Amino acid sequence: MRKRLIWALLATVLGLPSSTVFAVEFVAHRALYKLVLEKARTGSGVSGVTGRMAVEWQDSCSGWTFEYHSVIDVEFAETKSIRLISTATSWESNDGENYRFSVRHKTDGKEVERIEGVAKASAGAIGHVEFSRPKARRLILPRGTLFPIAHSLSVLRTAAKEKAPAFLSQTVFDGMDVTGLYQVNAAIGRVGKTGGAARIQSKELKTTPSWHVSLGYFGMKSRKSEPNHEIKMRLYANGVADDMLMDFDEFIIRGRLDKLDLTPNPNCP
Repeated sequence: MRKRLIWALLATVLGLPSSTVFAVEFVAHRALYKLVLEKARTGSGVSGVTGRMAVEWQDSCSGWTFEYHSVIDVEFAETKSIRLISTATSWESNDGENYRFSVRHKTDGKEVERIEGVAKASAGAIGHVEFSRPKARRLILPRGTLFPIAHSLSVLRTAAKEKAPAFLSQTVFDGMDVTGLYQVNAAIGRVGKTGGAARIQSKELKTTPSWHVSLGYFGMKSRKSEPNHEIKMRLYANGVADDMLMDFDEFIIRGRLDKLDLTPNPNCP
């Protein structure tokens, strides 16, 4: 559950009518989200979910840095509740070839997982990941593997030239677990009305096109027709996400944008 919450905003994909081209560009921003239980399926034992999630993007000129923090309380009908705390930081180069990541997960204050490493990939070539935590090891990446930002920008740029609704499938490494490698299938909806149903008052969002997007995450060796995890969201052309639905089989969490601060991208040489 935790790792897909972390990268919900990274899976940024848009769909556009072929007759119209919109400007699509990530903007530096800090976003706060309120998390609530949307639905608990029969037999899950989950009776409630509440939490907060914060994400921050910064343009470092040579690439993008990403910071994430979440606190999630999960209540169960017959057992005690648990608190999940996750933090993550990453940096990805503008050319999409280099990636650094660090992730920590805690349950009730006790660290249960820590993942760190660096990765390298290039178009048409086999890539690799060097994990330093939880233990040193190398993971080979298939040809064409993308890191989160490269994946998002690839779909953004493709969507701006294609007719929606559309479908796109790509291999993505995010480093949020010891494998971190997924086949991500994106179902792209038609462009919505400018501003859409933004839940906060934001001049930028009111004038920015948005789309409904569904993302399915499949394990590389999975033969199942259903994804391991599925995320639906309203995605704006500047990379801001709102009204997220995160499906984790036994229950669904809704994430709603609660506060947004946009910062100008730096004047890079």
